Amino acid sequence: MATFHHAPHGHMGLPAAKRNVALITIGIVLAVVALIAGFFFVINLHQYLTVEDRWAADRLLSPSGRAFGVRLIKAAAMKRMTLFGPVSGLSGITGLVLFVLGMRKR
Repeated sequence: MATFHHAPHGHMGLPAAKRNVALITIGIVLAVVALIAGFFFVINLHQYLTVEDRWAADRLLSPSGRAFGVRLIKAAAMKRMTLFGPVSGLSGITGLVLFVLGMRKR
């Protein structure tokens, strides 16, 4: 007679450890949001840092017009950076924490 190496009928062993797929998925989505917000932050940072150099060679602008435009562009870029920077940081950290918690076996 053949012997089988499995639990007899009616005897349930311990359930296999599972990972929390919902936390993993939410963590990945938040990480993608963080990457997108970080991308926009970097674009605005580049614009904030280089607007004076890019407009310095434009001979069609008067000095007062150039100064006004630079102030306007820098203010708008700074406003966007103060939005996208914290969004990127918070969603990135939250996504990482949720991903790690979801990867733990329970």
